[in-house]
Amino acid sequence: MDTIKTLTIQFSNSISAKEIPLFRGAVIQSLEEKNILFHNHTENGFRYSYPLIQYKRIRGKAAIVGVDKGTKVLDEIISLGQIILKLRNKETEFSIEEILTEEINLSICEKMHSYQLHNWIPLNSENYEKYNSSDSLAFRLALLEKVLIGNIISFVKGMDIHLDNQINASITHLNHTKVIKYKGIGLTCFDIDFKTNLTLPDFIGLGKSSSTGFGILKRVD
Repeated sequence: MDTIKTLTIQFSNSISAKEIPLFRGAVIQSLEEKNILFHNHTENGFRYSYPLIQYKRIRGKAAIVGVDKGTKVLDEIISLGQIILKLRNKETEFSIEEILTEEINLSICEKMHSYQLHNWIPLNSENYEKYNSSDSLAFRLALLEKVLIGNIISFVKGMDIHLDNQINASITHLNHTKVIKYKGIGLTCFDIDFKTNLTLPDFIGLGKSSSTGFGILKRVD
């Protein structure tokens, strides 16, 4: 079995969803050693792989989630206990409230596991046109499930893991849909309940912009 570790740093400071990109930028600026995993930029462009450091809003408060190799590079922040961040030209002390660690075996199961996915952005421009051009709920659901499986596969590949058996996923409930503005572009976000035959860790991100608070996964069972 392939073991995956996650580490979640929960701060005591409340932030809004719109402030997550600012929080990300402030964290990166505050660090003496700016490991590539914090910002995903290389000298030649962008690190096109699953983000191993993710900036989030969990229970209304600022949080950073490290996945796999990303757990090790968070030591600098943990050792400080608190960091001074400059958000909107104001310096604020961010204190660590809680540190959560999890270790799971990423494996295909006979049992389907239940999850919730919050602020999930599944649709690129091509799929968005397909989604809106059909009035069939069955077609739309099938399209979303196909994208969801693709997002899960991207996560597995990002962990450098190969699974012999097929990943299955079914959306059991569409809870909420909204259109948000992100970098000046309108994007459709979904809150969904789904089941899959794969064990997944809490608080990882799936889908577009998962490094900045979108597509937060929460295990239900």
